[in-house]
Amino acid sequence: LKHKTFNRAVTGVVAKNFTSAQLPLQLKIKVGLQYCDILENSVLTRELKEGLASQVLDQDQDDDFASLVLEVGKAVSFSPSRMSPKLVDQIRSSDEFTPGKVVELVSFLATVQMLHRITCFYAVDTNTEKMMNTTITNGNYKTFD
Repeated sequence: LKHKTFNRAVTGVVAKNFTSAQLPLQLKIKVGLQYCDILENSVLTRELKEGLASQVLDQDQDDDFASLVLEVGKAVSFSPSRMSPKLVDQIRSSDEFTPGKVVELVSFLATVQMLHRITCFYAVDTNTEKMMNTTITNGNYKTFD
C-alpha cells in the first residue's frame, strides 16, 4: 500500500474512471454509493459523498435513463449479479443506454470494488500493526506506541 508504483497505478485507474466520458459523473457516483451500501463500507461512502457534493447537478438529465442506470448498477453490484432478462430488455430498448455506457458503468463499479478491497486491506494492515504493538499481561492488554 505504501509503494509508489502501486499508488501511481491506483491513481491512474481512479482518474480515468472518475471522469465523465459518456455517463454523467454524478450518476456514476450515485451508483457507487448504492454499491457502498451493499458493501457496508462507510469510509468509501463518505469519500463518494464528498465527491458528489463537489459536482454541479445536471438538471437536463433524463430521469428514466438515470433510474435505469441506477437499477442496472445495483443489479450488477451483487455477487452473483442480479441482472434479469427484463433489465437486459430495458437496456436494449433504450436509445440512450449505449454499449459504451454499459462498459463505462461496469468499469466504474470495478474501480469502486478495487477501492473497497484496498480500504479493507488497509484496515487489516493497520489493525495488525496495532496488534503487534500490544501484549497481554495477566489478561490485560497493554499497547506500546
